[in-house]
Amino acid sequence: MLRLVNDEDPLSPYVSHPHRDLLNKTEIPDFENELDVSDSIYDVAVRVSQIEEEIETRLAQYAHEIDSAVFDFFDLSEDLRREILTEISLRTNESPQLNPSFEVEDILEPKNLETKVKDLILHLALKAILTTDDGIAPTEAQQENYESIEELVIDQFERIWVDYADERLSEGDSYLGNQQSADVPYPNLQKWLKEDLFEYHLDRFENSPILWRLTSQRLTSDGDAEGFGCFVDYRQFGQSTFDRIQSNYLEERKSVLSDLRSSANRRRNDESLSSTERAEAKEEYDRYENQRRQVDAFEEQLLELTQPQEREWSQEGQELAADLANDIELLRERLNDRMNAFEELAEMSSEEWLADTFTDTFTDYVLEEKEEWFTALDCGIEAAEEYAKSADSSVEPHLYDYLNYCEDNIGTTSYSRNGFLFLHYYFGDEEFRTLVEEGQPREGMDKQETLLARLAAGIDRDAEIGERIKERCNKLQSKIEITWDEGCSSDWEGRALDEVMTGGYNPVKKHGVAVNIRPLAVQQIVPDIVEDDVLL
Repeated sequence: MLRLVNDEDPLSPYVSHPHRDLLNKTEIPDFENELDVSDSIYDVAVRVSQIEEEIETRLAQYAHEIDSAVFDFFDLSEDLRREILTEISLRTNESPQLNPSFEVEDILEPKNLETKVKDLILHLALKAILTTDDGIAPTEAQQENYESIEELVIDQFERIWVDYADERLSEGDSYLGNQQSADVPYPNLQKWLKEDLFEYHLDRFENSPILWRLTSQRLTSDGDAEGFGCFVDYRQFGQSTFDRIQSNYLEERKSVLSDLRSSANRRRNDESLSSTERAEAKEEYDRYENQRRQVDAFEEQLLELTQPQEREWSQEGQELAADLANDIELLRERLNDRMNAFEELAEMSSEEWLADTFTDTFTDYVLEEKEEWFTALDCGIEAAEEYAKSADSSVEPHLYDYLNYCEDNIGTTSYSRNGFLFLHYYFGDEEFRTLVEEGQPREGMDKQETLLARLAAGIDRDAEIGERIKERCNKLQSKIEITWDEGCSSDWEGRALDEVMTGGYNPVKKHGVAVNIRPLAVQQIVPDIVEDDVLL
């Protein structure tokens, strides 16, 4: 809709999105457009519906041409083509015809007008908040420096429609409800942005919102009136977000509510007023009192979220992880020496000799798997070193899986190729062991025999270290307790939440919306729809 009147740019997070790149490479038909900012939203929606109809008709025509090309390629008779199309109709919701007509329907009224208007306002709300300095928009106007969500959306209307902004706002407001108010210019828009925008955003973004709704409404038993609410750009959400909300918005909001409460208190105790006026003043006082208590409770929840937390991690677990890291480093050094010897042996020896000494595929397999083995050991070292740190240090959740990765690539000493310990089956051969004396290659041997001795030296000890590493990996994993286990869909999510909360709430964007918003849901500072739809 906006492209027809303003050539609107996409939302900033999606400027370089892969779908945007695909769109730029796609040859989109040119549709005649005679609209501008003077045209009503209704007229724009009609034109959009006409364009949509033309696109759908063209797609159907292209699909039919593809089907016909396939039929022609296989030289199918007309009767068989009809039978195939009948089967498609029976098995799907499609009703393809053998010779359909592709006339564009004459659209005189907009299709899904309400959805189009809501999509328009959602886009403008997203665009407004995504471009603010702090990524925060309160639901209530409270001071000049920070505009409310309604004011930001109105600014967007004025940016696009300029002199026609009031007309477009009034029209958009009429599609969102039928409330009228002498005090509020756009009451339906105000109500929709405050009460329905977030739920609609969830629906359109498949329960992965980039715009988060924070609210104090659930923090008191009487939550009819919201003490404080705001929208936050998830992309800009970080450890400083709560501080900005506290300093830039909550203090001002508390001051406003205190003034309103004091004014209502004076009026409810003013005996010169009628009983009706005093009763109304009492209701106002109770409402402002409740809202103020909400804000205080909201502030406490933010403070609790920012407090550093420790993982449930014992000193015994830290020491076990440190010992594991030392073992893996030692085994890696041993494997590195053995691989250097094997590569040198493979380079100087003929394929026939290698095949006779080991097997036909052994050499190629070892050289191909070498990088994977070292990567697994490096991952194991990284994980063990992180778990060796104190409980107040965060640990990335995937490091837990690195322990499995390391263990799997160590394998066993059996013949099967399930990890590098299987090298023991070959290098531990008795013929090679005789080339070793007191752990070192015997003196007086040729180069080839010396390399074989290096491959055999300490092979039993390395197998013992490998088995000890696997045992310690399993033991370490069993000791890793998850602080955030209630309601989590998996152990990984629990470990991810530990990372988010260790050191105080700090979203880790790569873990996704559900993980990062769960702590806010636990503190009940987001709408309850988050628990119903986002945290499923």
